[in-house]
Amino acid sequence: MKKHVKIYLDSAGKTTADVILCEIRAEGCESIAVDIHHINGRCGKNSDNIDNLVAVCRNCHNKAHGVDSKEIKRKLLGIVSRRHKYK
Repeated sequence: MKKHVKIYLDSAGKTTADVILCEIRAEGCESIAVDIHHINGRCGKNSDNIDNLVAVCRNCHNKAHGVDSKEIKRKLLGIVSRRHKYK
């Protein structure tokens, strides 16, 4: 298991056996997450910080790396900021 996947699962209190929904569900996505996406890339010492990681489905992950990546990044940063409100 990749380090960033373990960090995400541990932070969420989940295991690989759990079903995790795509965190872009606030935007209408209801798919199962299959990837952990780095919002600000994988460079630097904080790249695997939980505030830089989101669970996404394959379609949303492809969008995050595609033409609309700036818009998706803005949405992902909003998701991360809302996480802190519920802790």
